Amino acid sequence: MKREPRTCPYRKLQSPGSTSDCETLAACDLLARLSGISIDHPLVRVTRENCDYCCNEPVVASPTSLNPGVASYLFNLSCEVIASGGEAGCSKQSAEELQKLAIRHLRHGENRKEKSRRPSYTSACIYLGETTRSLDSDGSERYQCRHEFRPAETTVPKCHACQDYDPQLDTAPCVADWAVGLTTAPRRSPTLATTLDSLAAAGWDRPTVFAEPGTRIAKAFQQLKLVRRQEKLGAWPNFLLGLNELVLTSPTADAYLMVQDDAIFLRNTRDYLEATLWPHPRTGVVSLHTPSHHVPEDAATRGFFPREVGWAAWGAMAFVFSNASARALLRHPAVINHRSRGTGEGLCNVDSVVGHWCHLAGFEFYLHRPSLTQHIGLTTTLWSRDSLEGRRSASDFPGEDYDARQLIQRGATDSPRPQRTAPPDKEGT
Repeated sequence: MKREPRTCPYRKLQSPGSTSDCETLAACDLLARLSGISIDHPLVRVTRENCDYCCNEPVVASPTSLNPGVASYLFNLSCEVIASGGEAGCSKQSAEELQKLAIRHLRHGENRKEKSRRPSYTSACIYLGETTRSLDSDGSERYQCRHEFRPAETTVPKCHACQDYDPQLDTAPCVADWAVGLTTAPRRSPTLATTLDSLAAAGWDRPTVFAEPGTRIAKAFQQLKLVRRQEKLGAWPNFLLGLNELVLTSPTADAYLMVQDDAIFLRNTRDYLEATLWPHPRTGVVSLHTPSHHVPEDAATRGFFPREVGWAAWGAMAFVFSNASARALLRHPAVINHRSRGTGEGLCNVDSVVGHWCHLAGFEFYLHRPSLTQHIGLTTTLWSRDSLEGRRSASDFPGEDYDARQLIQRGATDSPRPQRTAPPDKEGT
């Protein structure tokens, strides 16, 4: 049962009767006793909020049994005393001992039940590869580790203890929480409003818009979260910054969708994806746009299908990342270094960099048949020319009026093995 600050024997009002209990500063007699500092000293003053926090702890604090709340205040007090070289009643040496005491009790706070999305170890890590022929010193099987900053081999116990452990994707329909970003730049023939309307009909009506300088936003969409770039960044920097902002502002999202401002969608695409993601435990990205030359030759192939495209990936109109794969992308050296070492001064090739990352990291690049989006843009201030014909377009897009939920009923979930394609010459998005 929750305790009230007014019942705490250690809460000493400094000016009783002058104001209400909720508005009055108090001193903590427990902090004073533990430290030897006078009850009148500012270092032992506490607010009503401080007391509320302490009273919510399951452990009742006392001189012989601290709880994490009191321990945190004691830690701050000891830091102040150490920094000042000592206070009356508490020497620097005594404060150092108090700090050690506080730290021991702070660790107990890790057992409190708080809302957390730390994954449980119920599946293999997305970086865990095939078994190797060598054995660990204790006889445990060794596995390849595909993490770019970790040893080439590991064991399952070591994998579970790694701070970069990320579970493989759940194949059940578990995607519900989305973070959506849209990158846009000025166009002679604007398509942003069309894309936003289509995106809303697809199921995402409140994306974050990452706008290059000079982009005009219609009044109907100015209620959306808008991030205006102060200088012209280019397609790749705007994309990478946008995805990074989504991950930092929505760290527990199930999926991150990054959209360009020249795409239209099937209606209710979100409902379809929530019923079918993810197609593979090692999915790196799902491209909702399937350019004409990536459509499988086998007419029977429907739903998600993997392609080993690498740098030859085409079309970054709509990329979906899992929580784990988004963070894996953002920290990969090839992704980070593209801005300084990539072609076109590292300003373009969003599709190519993502495809190349999947190849390097050993993740699957998935597309969908039929294409869930269509490319509608012609030109932007970033590119002097573009085309809606050939490889830039989707040859099997059913149209905006087509309800994507019909694909669920038809069982469009086939997932054949990756097919390799020769890298054609192209301009990247």
